[in-house]
Amino acid sequence: MKHLFAPAFLAMFFGAAAAAAPLEMALPPAAELLREQDRGLATLHLPVGPAKADLVPTRAVEGHIWRRSWRVTGAQTTLEVFAPLRDALQAAGFHVEYSCAAQACGGFAFRFGIDTIPAPDMRVRISDFQFLSASRDADGMALSLLVSRSGGAVYVQVIERHSAQAPALSATDAQAADPDTVPASAQAPTDTGSADTGPADATSGTAANSTADTGADGLRQMLLTYGHVVLTEVEFQSGSAVLTSGKIQSLQDLATLLRAEPDWKVLIVGHTDTVGSLDANTALSRRRAAAVRQHLQEVEGMRGDRLQVAGAGFMAPLTQNATPEGREENRRVEVVLIAP
Repeated sequence: MKHLFAPAFLAMFFGAAAAAAPLEMALPPAAELLREQDRGLATLHLPVGPAKADLVPTRAVEGHIWRRSWRVTGAQTTLEVFAPLRDALQAAGFHVEYSCAAQACGGFAFRFGIDTIPAPDMRVRISDFQFLSASRDADGMALSLLVSRSGGAVYVQVIERHSAQAPALSATDAQAADPDTVPASAQAPTDTGSADTGPADATSGTAANSTADTGADGLRQMLLTYGHVVLTEVEFQSGSAVLTSGKIQSLQDLATLLRAEPDWKVLIVGHTDTVGSLDANTALSRRRAAAVRQHLQEVEGMRGDRLQVAGAGFMAPLTQNATPEGREENRRVEVVLIAP
């Protein structure tokens, strides 16, 4: 699948990119354009490293800015859509300045520190997104690419800067003491698509740190930094406490970490969507946490006295419960470090 639509994408990039018109993105046939926003002469804050201390380090460049998003329906994974676009960019002379996946980007702080088109025209699932920023010396182009799967579709966002008379305004790197941060909102001269309605698929109340693509070492760092982590691949249908049988990578990573840290104890907390009463969901979420503990004991050989369980019901959502995607995101299990 990786090379199905790369040739057309390559041809697009070899054209004159200094024109103000947006790039013609060669996405899969199922892609539907949701938003096309011409900001005119403006500043693009191009992320160049992971979020640190709640700030995203950026390189600010001035030029003609376009913001666009698409929805790709079908069974493709985030990486299956992202990888051909990344490879085509590199083949066309773009230098990838920064690339990351999900939690490695800096989690919640990165997700809400970068310029993102609001829902419903762009949806970003905290535990499943890919990002890169890239530039090309030949014509001064710069862009960011954000891809995430949410519900039954993959969402793609491209923010591109076309060359202007003014050079780059400033530069920072991931270790900058005072990095630029992306503005929370921006007004555009022209805009086709839905009105801005706020952040998608998460709220500002909880840092939705997840174990996606982190391994035991990443899990250790997140627990020491944030105190709690969402266990990815631990999923439940609405109203169910039945856990998928067999090996689950995030639980393998947790078991590996606990074996390496014999003094650590953790609390496993279940969370639900809002289907049903609070009492029923609190009980259900505790059963989900207990199902995870049982898996860790029976499959991973962990001692039960190191694994406490609790149920929070729908009292701590990551996002709104009005859509199937939101409810899916909220049905989760988190691990909380309680000792040492």
